Amino acid sequence: DITVTGGLTLDDDKKIIKKVPVAKISGSDTVGGMTYTKLKNNITTSGEISITSGGKAVKDSDIVKTGDIMTITINDKTITYKLSVLGDLTGDGIVKIADVSKLYSNLKGKELTDEYIAAGDVVSDGTIKIADVSKLYNYLKGKGSL
Repeated sequence: DITVTGGLTLDDDKKIIKKVPVAKISGSDTVGGMTYTKLKNNITTSGEISITSGGKAVKDSDIVKTGDIMTITINDKTITYKLSVLGDLTGDGIVKIADVSKLYSNLKGKELTDEYIAAGDVVSDGTIKIADVSKLYNYLKGKGSL
């Protein structure tokens, strides 16, 4: 069993942990986002948690990225979840113009996998529409929040 807190949501059907906060560039600094340590602090399970990014182990101080894989091992059972960072369509954990572009491309027919669709649904209505593109762009420009 697994429970999540801190604004995270769990999609047990698609095996995705959603609404992980995204980082943003402010001047020359990266601000916001959620580190792997903070992520683990928002997950309650009797199992052992391991996380990989691009097939490699992560550092606890790094920020979570869309597409990262969390594996929970309970006794001899293994459950795998994909992580979805709200607004991170490029899988680097940071909102940039490339994320807005990729979200817009989805509207024009470029398919995204489930964890990236969850990342792009910034208005939280279950689908990706032009309102999501607009909200993400405005967030990038410092107008509003996700």
